[in-house]
Amino acid sequence: MERGSYNLPPLSAFKIRWSILILLILVHIGAVAAFWFFTWPAFFTFLGLYVLTGMLGITVGYHRLLAHRSFETYRWVRAIHVLLGVLAMQLGPLTWARLHRAHHARSDGKDDPHPQIYGFWYGHMAWAFLSHPDIGKAGMWKESASDLRADPLLKILEKYYIPILAASLIALFAIGGWPFLLWAGAFRIVWVLHITWCVNSVCHRFGYRNFDTKDFSVNSWPIGLLAWGEGWHNNHHRYPNSARQGLRWFEIDASWLWIRMLKLVGLAWSIKTPALLAEESEPEIPNAISQPPVR
Repeated sequence: MERGSYNLPPLSAFKIRWSILILLILVHIGAVAAFWFFTWPAFFTFLGLYVLTGMLGITVGYHRLLAHRSFETYRWVRAIHVLLGVLAMQLGPLTWARLHRAHHARSDGKDDPHPQIYGFWYGHMAWAFLSHPDIGKAGMWKESASDLRADPLLKILEKYYIPILAASLIALFAIGGWPFLLWAGAFRIVWVLHITWCVNSVCHRFGYRNFDTKDFSVNSWPIGLLAWGEGWHNNHHRYPNSARQGLRWFEIDASWLWIRMLKLVGLAWSIKTPALLAEESEPEIPNAISQPPVR
């Protein structure tokens, strides 16, 4: 797939999603303010919630479990992971899964929910608060994820994700005051948001390819580590339903290790991997980079 050059329409052609934009501005202000309220307990709480909401919540819960159904687990285990995803402030679970499925269906085209063909910053974050009648409008956006909507708990979390998120922030403030609210709340949310967005932007621009997929996806070392294995994005676009995304020995996939641990203790089964998903004629993972870096 060759990368085309597209001019982003003028701002006047977009409708601003003010509720999302204002929320993003506020949480970014809080993330900057966190540096004036530093304490070690607040910082370590930030790290802990980065793991819980970023890896267990978004990567394992929202992405691999809901959006791709790459493994099965008990309802209570799914509920815990999805609830942690809600605390990351990345929309409700049904909307997140629906948008991600649309991304795979229309990847790197005009209808991609976060299209990369209009420049880095639009593909990174502006898509979230700018609405255009002809851009990012994949039909799957508005389709109900019928396989997920049958779960009443997911419907509740989808409907009340903002109050649940607000309650978690209030709890952080009650526990540790402004340091906890700003570090474990605002800074952690912004940190996880941008890492997730980098999977959309950086991992469709800067990196190497193991597979010749019909999109711009690449594997990125920094994002692979920071996003708990999500940065091996070219692998993911080749095997989107795989619970394992790091396929070569040096592609560390912390989320895959977590899923393996769940299986080891009997909490995960029917785990999909490339070996199960590939056709019989599928070649082995290459020992050397077969594609030049995408810039």
